[in-house]
Amino acid sequence: MELHEELGAVRRAIVLPVDREQAWELVVELDGWLAREADFELEAGAEGTVALHDGTRRHVLVEEVEPGRRAVLCWWSSDTDRSLVELTLDDVEGGTRLTVVELPIRTLRAVGTAIAAGAASVSGPQLAAVA
Repeated sequence: MELHEELGAVRRAIVLPVDREQAWELVVELDGWLAREADFELEAGAEGTVALHDGTRRHVLVEEVEPGRRAVLCWWSSDTDRSLVELTLDDVEGGTRLTVVELPIRTLRAVGTAIAAGAASVSGPQLAAVA
């Protein structure tokens, strides 16, 4: 089991056969690949909604954007906890790797609390890797 699985995260990566500038243009167009429908702009502070492919609707707040490289969203619905969703582009041989990681905020809080209390008081490989 990998660290992201132990933390309850979802991680997906794909290599796009284009340079990072072209990949960013594709990433910014969220409709179709991230969600069935996205009603917000990919700029820090923007708010809106997404309709996922399974029909679920979520509220979205764009936390951070580093154009051409990275974006961080917070999304949630009335039925789900808040999650951070990070979209990252990296130059790799053959194009650009797009990595999408979704991590529940409750998990981040738990890890932060454990680290603040001292990693020695909590066991498990995930904290050794995070600390």
